[in-house]
Amino acid sequence: MTHGAPIPETVTLHVPFRVVKRGGRKEMHLPDGVRPDRKASLPLEADAQVG
Repeated sequence: MTHGAPIPETVTLHVPFRVVKRGGRKEMHLPDGVRPDRKASLPLEADAQVG
């Protein structure tokens, strides 16, 4: 029976994007040719519903 390489405990994943500041806000820039599937946004505190 042959043994393959052991499975590593840690896997490194490189995600190509950069974060730039635009007027006090941060914006994510993707590489050329990449089209995001959806616009991800987080609600601001003022927009969050208080219940």
